[in-house]
Amino acid sequence: MADILRQRVHRRDVLSGAGAIAALSLSTLPMPAVAQERTLKLGYISPKSGPLALFGQADEFVLRSVMEAIGGSMTIRGKSYPIKIISKDTQSSANRAAEVTSELILKDKVDLVLVSSAPETVNPVSHQCELNGTPCISTVAPWQAWMFGRGSNPQRGFESTFHFFWGFEDIISVFANMWDTVSTNRQVGGLFPNDEDGKAWGDPTNGAPVLLSARNYRVVPSGLYRNLNDDFSAVISTFRDAGCEIVTGAPLPPDFTTFWTQARQKGFRPKAASIAKAILFPAAVEALGAAGHNLSSEIWWSPYHPFNSSILGTEGRGLRQDLQRNHWKAVDAARWFCPRSVRSRHRCSSAGRGRRRSSGDHRRDIPDLCQDHRRDSGLEELSDQERRQDAVGWWSMAWNAQGALCL
Repeated sequence: MADILRQRVHRRDVLSGAGAIAALSLSTLPMPAVAQERTLKLGYISPKSGPLALFGQADEFVLRSVMEAIGGSMTIRGKSYPIKIISKDTQSSANRAAEVTSELILKDKVDLVLVSSAPETVNPVSHQCELNGTPCISTVAPWQAWMFGRGSNPQRGFESTFHFFWGFEDIISVFANMWDTVSTNRQVGGLFPNDEDGKAWGDPTNGAPVLLSARNYRVVPSGLYRNLNDDFSAVISTFRDAGCEIVTGAPLPPDFTTFWTQARQKGFRPKAASIAKAILFPAAVEALGAAGHNLSSEIWWSPYHPFNSSILGTEGRGLRQDLQRNHWKAVDAARWFCPRSVRSRHRCSSAGRGRRRSSGDHRRDIPDLCQDHRRDSGLEELSDQERRQDAVGWWSMAWNAQGALCL
C-alpha cells in the first residue's frame, strides 16, 4: 500500500498545484511552480456535530495550532505563500460530507482536501475529490473500507485520492489476542450497521468474518441494521440463539449504548465485547455507567504514544497539556484524550506497532504510567484498591498487544 502511494505521488501531475499544501503532511512531494502571493487553500472536513461529533472535538485546537506553527504562511523555494484553511462540518452525514466537498472544490477552489473520521465521512469526500481531480488525503478509517468500499484494490488504487491508517488485519489481530485469553465457545456476534463502516466490517472477503475465521472464530452477522436504531431486539435474539459469547463491530456511539442497554435488559451478557468506533473516547463509555465495565476497544493514539508532531514538534503528552491550557479545562481534555475511562474501568488494547519490551519491563512501567496519567490529567487521587485496578487495566493493554506497548 505504501509503495503504491509513493510511486503515484512522484509521477502525478494532478498534485503539482497543491504540492505546497501537501508538504504539511508529505514532505517528499515535489514543490509546485506557483505565482508569488497566491494563497494556497486547504479544505479540512470532519464530523463536528451529530453521532460522530466526538471525533471532531479537538479540530478547532488542532487547526489553530497548525496555523500558529506555520505563521499563516509557508516558504517554498525562497518565496512566502499565505495559507488558508477552510474547515467544514459533515454533521455526521455522508450526504452532507459530499455536499461540503463539492463546495470546497467548486466554490472555494481549494488546492487540497484533508478529511478525517470514519468511512461514512472519508469515502464520500474522497469520491468527490476523485471525480473532480482534486488531491485528497484521508485518515481515521480502516484502509479496506476506503479502498474496497470505493470499488478499487491495492493494485489499481486511485488517481487523486490517498489514504493512511491501519487496517482490519491490525484491529482483528488485537481483538483476537484478547479473546484468546478468555474461555469462550469462539462464537462472535458482529454488529454491522448499514453504512460504509458496517459493510466493510462484515464483508466476507476482506472484513472481520474471514480474518476471524483464520483465528478459529466464527462470526454471526447482525444483518445490516439502520443507524440510530431504537430497537435491537432482533439482533440480540440472533446473537443469543447462536450462542455468541463475544460481540464486536463498529456501531455509532448512540447505537451501541442502545444495543448494550437492551442486551443487558434481555439477559444477553457476552463474556467479551470489543467494540470499535463507538467507545473510542472515554466520554462515550462513561455514558454507559456501570454497564461500561470490562468493555474493550482499540487505542491508536494517546498522550503516551512515543511520537512527535511533524509540524508542531510536540510529543503526545505536550499536545494534551496544550489542549488543557488553551482549549478545554483539564478534566474535559483528560476525558477526551485518555485511553481509558478511570470511572468505568474498561480495558483497552493498542492496535499500534510500538516498541517491544520484556514482560518484566511492562510490570515495572505500567503502574508508573498510571501515576503519570492521574497526575497529568488532573483527576482525583485514587484509593489503593482503585490504583491496583488501574495498573491491571494498563497491564491488560500492554499484554494483549503482544508486547507492543504504544505509550
